[in-house]
Amino acid sequence: MAAPTQTGVEWKLGFGTAEYTGYQVEDLSVSAESDEEVIKDTDGGTATIIDMDPRTVMSLTLLIKSTGSIVPPAKNSTVSLKGPSDAAVVNYRVQSSSVAHTRGVSRLSLGVIREASMAATYDA
Repeated sequence: MAAPTQTGVEWKLGFGTAEYTGYQVEDLSVSAESDEEVIKDTDGGTATIIDMDPRTVMSLTLLIKSTGSIVPPAKNSTVSLKGPSDAAVVNYRVQSSSVAHTRGVSRLSLGVIREASMAATYDA
C-alpha cells in the first residue's frame, strides 16, 4: 500500500512543543502583548509610538497526570514550563488557576504571564 499524501492547503497542526511536568497540554493560547504610548505632533498626527512592558501571556488547559498536583498554584507564584516558542523551560508568573474535577480526567486551567523586564527575577 502506498504512503498517504496530502493535497491542497497545508495547515499547521497542534502547537509545537509545550511542556509542564506532571501535566499534558490539552489546549493553549499565546499572545505577545505590550503597552504603548502614542505621541502626537502639533497637527495631531502620530509622531512617535513608545512600546512599553513587552510580555508573553499564555492561557492553558492541562490534563493532570498521576504525577501532577490537583491543588492549583497560587496567584503570583511562579511555575516552570516550556511554551511553544521558548528554547527551554522558563518561569512564568501565575495570574489565574483553577482545577475542574469530572468523572473523567481532572483539568488545570492556568493563566500565566512573563514580563520581559522581570525575566531575570523569575529565573533567579
